[in-house]
Amino acid sequence: MLKWLFGGKEESNKAQDSCALTSLYEGDRGIDQLHENDAVIRLWLSEPLHNALDQTVDELKGSSSKYLREFLVVYLYGAHELLKMKAFKTGLNYEPPPKPREEQGIMFSRASMSEVIPGLGKNLVPCKLRLPSKMKDDLQHLADQRGIPLGMVCT
Repeated sequence: MLKWLFGGKEESNKAQDSCALTSLYEGDRGIDQLHENDAVIRLWLSEPLHNALDQTVDELKGSSSKYLREFLVVYLYGAHELLKMKAFKTGLNYEPPPKPREEQGIMFSRASMSEVIPGLGKNLVPCKLRLPSKMKDDLQHLADQRGIPLGMVCT
């Protein structure tokens, strides 16, 4: 159980003293470790939604995977937590120390999925999103509460 703070900054956390974002609670929600994308969810986006996603990430000069992960962090944990992750380089924004060049291995390019899956209806585009298993578990919990499947058609 988290203890919510009501009255300013937490004295024990020196890293936050230099940032305007204060702690809202005492304890660990386990979201500082959201840097390993070790789980997968599948979504099927309508063509207009897929086009809107492409246009959004083009304007933001980012990737659709990063945008969707950040969108889900805001949905699950709040915009404040996403801003804290960016400010303190934790969670989705964790930057591991660089590996020596000889340990990096061979890099491969990835082809984007843009085909339509037959049997799911007209104008649907599949989307496979890699995300941290904690986020997938939290999304699954919410989906179970509502009685809907986790991977679904988004229109």
